[in-house]
Amino acid sequence: MAVTFNGSALTITFAPGAGGLQTIDAQIDLYQEWKDWLLADPTRRGFPFAFRSTGGDLVSPGLKSGSYFFIRNDFGWRLKFPESDEEVTLTGSLAPEDPALPVVVGATGAFKSALFGLQPITQNVDLLLNDIQFVRQIIAGRAVVSLDDLTVTIYETDLVTVLQTFSISADGRVRLPT
Repeated sequence: MAVTFNGSALTITFAPGAGGLQTIDAQIDLYQEWKDWLLADPTRRGFPFAFRSTGGDLVSPGLKSGSYFFIRNDFGWRLKFPESDEEVTLTGSLAPEDPALPVVVGATGAFKSALFGLQPITQNVDLLLNDIQFVRQIIAGRAVVSLDDLTVTIYETDLVTVLQTFSISADGRVRLPT
């Protein structure tokens, strides 16, 4: 298990990673592990929920919204580092329920900890595609949109010729032509 849950303290503690490095998937290592932990002992159901999820909703024919996992920091839940020097990379769409409240507590003791986050693009694509020239080419079937973690590239239908590339800020709100 990549994490341990403490319902009394409302903490989700990362297990020490090999060589102090590890990658945690928001859906598998946090959300699914929490559901398994919750269901394993009926007394745990008395603790506030640690997560809320959304996603999978049909937004257009054949296209579903991306999944998001919200840590219930409004209920007091926090991510906690282990008692070791640790670098943790979180992947997937994890967000705080209340962005104004803390999400992470440090390890007890003098340890070096770093938390990095990588989120796939699941929102604000409309902001990236508001240049009418490229939108018209896409609608006319003369361009293909390719999404990766932090860029959107619009190709000609030959899939070689790049029409435009946009870089995206980590919060997904800003698009900049590159």
